[in-house]
Amino acid sequence: MKRGLIFTLLVAFGLMLWGCSSQTQDPVSSVSYAGSTGPQILHKTIAAPTNIVAVVAGFTATITWDSVALADSYHVAITFNGNPYLDVKQVERQLAVPNLLFGSYSVTVAAIVGTLPEGTASTPVVFTLTLAPPTNLHAAVNGSTATITWDPVATADGYHVVITLNGNPYLDITQAARQLVVPNLLSGTYSVTVAAIVSNKREGTTSTPVVFMLSSVVAPTVTVTASPIPRCVRNGAWVTVTFSGVVTNSKGGASYKLKDEYKKIHYTGTVAAGSYSVKLNLKDRRLGFDKDGRQYTFTITATNSAGTATASVVVTVPQDKKFRGWNDDDDDDDNWGWRY
Repeated sequence: MKRGLIFTLLVAFGLMLWGCSSQTQDPVSSVSYAGSTGPQILHKTIAAPTNIVAVVAGFTATITWDSVALADSYHVAITFNGNPYLDVKQVERQLAVPNLLFGSYSVTVAAIVGTLPEGTASTPVVFTLTLAPPTNLHAAVNGSTATITWDPVATADGYHVVITLNGNPYLDITQAARQLVVPNLLSGTYSVTVAAIVSNKREGTTSTPVVFMLSSVVAPTVTVTASPIPRCVRNGAWVTVTFSGVVTNSKGGASYKLKDEYKKIHYTGTVAAGSYSVKLNLKDRRLGFDKDGRQYTFTITATNSAGTATASVVVTVPQDKKFRGWNDDDDDDDNWGWRY
């Protein structure tokens, strides 16, 4: 009888111990798999670090964050331009990352408690390291040579110059100087960009393109000479003066005009490319007080897409041997005033 009672008491005591152990599990938040009818899987939820800050000085970023309760270390993950860059676990709540390249960085931090799986990663913090583009980019073209210049960029010790011709690569060069002379250019449309470089770093932001064109058309040239009005006793007659020269213009000829100092005679016209000769009638008369003589100015001009050329010559009605009054030019009353 006593043995049975003792056995019964032992069984009851064991049941009590089993029941107590099943009720003393850590009641931390739990998650069960969707649709599972089995027992729940319990785990701790570790909060994400907050107040993630990245301070950039030069080429170093110092990253800090607030502590997470019970966390004994942190997992810091950094990407560069969308690619993995740094992945580190540490106890400290600060991480200095030196020797950064130019580009965009994203940082996340997750807390770790003991051997438990790391907690939720923080919201990404993004920062960018940039080098400003060169400004005042200019291309000066002289003949078939272009001289490209730009303003300096602080801290830069080199520049990357890229030139395209009609949309295709033409020149790609890195140099320290802020001027580039490009000779023997072909005709076409050129586009130039420049980016600053710091030693051992990627180049900075590329400048706005500067576009210039080099035409296959050669700039025109013109020359002009004139036959003189002889010094003699004149009676105000009309005399013929010949203006001649050469026009070089692959896109046409040239235009001319003659102006009278007295504003009474005026001619305009055109000539074809090549040698030309223009005969114009001029009044052989001057005012009595005009000691340097009456002046006719003949100007010829040729223009095309590559430039403009102009040449001029002056024909003078000199002082003659005939006595004239102070204002004697016979008033040109014969209505020969304006000539076209």
